[in-house]
Amino acid sequence: MEEKKSVTPEIEEVVATANDELEENADALNELSEESISEVSEESVDEVIEQEENVQLIQNEAVSSEVRVDAMPDLVYAGFGKRFWAYLIDLMVGYAIATSMFGVILAPLVISVNPRLDKVVITFFVLLYFTLTTYFNGGQTLGKMIYGLRVVELHTENKGKLRFTTVLVREFFIRYLHLLSILPMLYILTAFTKKKQNLLDLFADTAVIDEQKERIYELGQMSA
Repeated sequence: MEEKKSVTPEIEEVVATANDELEENADALNELSEESISEVSEESVDEVIEQEENVQLIQNEAVSSEVRVDAMPDLVYAGFGKRFWAYLIDLMVGYAIATSMFGVILAPLVISVNPRLDKVVITFFVLLYFTLTTYFNGGQTLGKMIYGLRVVELHTENKGKLRFTTVLVREFFIRYLHLLSILPMLYILTAFTKKKQNLLDLFADTAVIDEQKERIYELGQMSA
């Protein structure tokens, strides 16, 4: 019979040491895997939270920009008095410009064609004054600048900024009707409508803001 080989203590010690090292390495690998998974999970959660916050912020800004003007309290909209005086100033400036241009440039031509056209041409230039100044000056004519007023568009996504089509409807076509016969009397609507709107505003879906009151309102919102 063959004799069994005996295992020396030295060999047993080497084997035991090797087993211990293997167990330590396995534990280290497990810990490393758990830390990596934990870090990846935390980073993923942070990224998801950040993305959700960004989306919410964008949505809030979009909603704010859409309803900001329309959601303002009634006290921010300009009343009848300031708007009336601003309108008189603009009417005088507009007619002054129109009659000057007509007298210098167009009078001889118009009179030679039809003398009755002079009123039509002058009215055209007055309406052109209202239209161009309102559009290119951010909703302000000269009279509105003096009294701190500004035309804004309601129910819009660009914080009340006027579109050209809106200005054209409000300041040219509807204002032309506003100048006819008894229609100027409807300017008194400004004193009774909710957002101080007159005939022009109701047709064009616009309103006139008192900038001083608007600043006071915005400061109050910031401090709230």
